[in-house]
Amino acid sequence: MVAAGFNCIRMSWVNATKEKDLATIDRVIAAVADTGLRLILDNHTNEAGTPADGYGAQQKNGLWYDVGGLSDSTNGAGVPGTVTDRKFLADWVTVARHYAGNDIVIGFDLRNEPLHYRGQCTWGDGNIDSDIRLMYQRVGNAIQEVDVAKLIIAEGPQNWKSSFADLGPAPEGDLTLAKSKPVVLNTPNKVVYSVHEYPNYHPNSGPVAIARMNYVWGYLISQNIAPVWIGEMGASLDGNVDAGENLSSQRAWITTLLPYLNGHEGMRGGPTFTEGQQAIGTDWWAWGNFEGDSPDGTLENDWSTLRPGQAAAYSQLRQIVEPELPVGLPPGH
Repeated sequence: MVAAGFNCIRMSWVNATKEKDLATIDRVIAAVADTGLRLILDNHTNEAGTPADGYGAQQKNGLWYDVGGLSDSTNGAGVPGTVTDRKFLADWVTVARHYAGNDIVIGFDLRNEPLHYRGQCTWGDGNIDSDIRLMYQRVGNAIQEVDVAKLIIAEGPQNWKSSFADLGPAPEGDLTLAKSKPVVLNTPNKVVYSVHEYPNYHPNSGPVAIARMNYVWGYLISQNIAPVWIGEMGASLDGNVDAGENLSSQRAWITTLLPYLNGHEGMRGGPTFTEGQQAIGTDWWAWGNFEGDSPDGTLENDWSTLRPGQAAAYSQLRQIVEPELPVGLPPGH
């Protein structure tokens, strides 16, 4: 991973399998101790994945809990719920206490891909059962009572139909209200907002895609309001079909996204950075070989060789902005 240019790993834990997941994370921490790699932990779902809920890829009820409140006592896919809002907070405090003082774990992504549809997450309306901003503040402050050093990462709720302001969809996660209704914690300067960017979002390239990113989340960086981390992004980039996208579409996506993340789209309202500043942080999905999945992973079937199409893309992501940075994939990728 280090040789490929990565410096951070995003690892998931699930409420139902918390103890097992933490044991796995502990093994990874031991393995990366001398490499310089750091970990960000995300709570992915409440229950262990089943075929009914896409093996836990995204909780179907769109909430951070599955008992009480707006839930029907299931995770939205018929799996019986076991996690109340109160238990969700308590589980995060347990995780925070487990890694308190551990400087390899640098941040907590409080909830993977919450959803913003009817009866699901809202932002800033004060409804204790749906307002995910309130959840981020409650859970974030509880974590800070245990460990104030960790970053608290807040994802925007996803909606493929409309945004909070009804000016278009926000499949990456809607952060349009984060300026007027920010996540405020007792210990300041620890909030990082997060979205996910994939090529199956439409439009996925060109000026219209840039305008969407500016509106949904990029403005937070351009206006120096708060940092944003791309917690998931990726594509096979090798001719395999990813969620209906062909290679040409995948390449159009990455050649739009790379200059945006590196600060080269200021003329179209995107973030800009001066030489030596940190570019937008990202996390590439996913390390390993997952043949047949979309994306299909960073490694060939030998679990050792980097897939060249993906490597040509993520190698251009910049931690520090450099002058005259070339943008675009080499011919043939």
